[in-house]
Amino acid sequence: MMSMYTDKLSLSADQQAQLKPIIADRQQKLRDLRNDSGRGFQKMRKMRQIRDDSDKKINAILNDSQKKQYAQLEEEQMEKMKQRRQNQGNNQ
Repeated sequence: MMSMYTDKLSLSADQQAQLKPIIADRQQKLRDLRNDSGRGFQKMRKMRQIRDDSDKKINAILNDSQKKQYAQLEEEQMEKMKQRRQNQGNNQ
């Protein structure tokens, strides 16, 4: 993830250093959530909260141009995730 953000957003070394722990924390929380035995709706709400929290922290580090690119990247990632979920549902 970090290398994709670095490339797509043209992050400075300082921005990379600031973003790395935020992204690592988000990925760990999402991994933990996947292993959680909670209900699907509750998991989705928790996932959205994790992403929203990290997005706020990330956007505080980015300049205006990078914020726009980041929003577009996140939208593309969410779309890919929806596609995977739909494909999994069709395969069952």
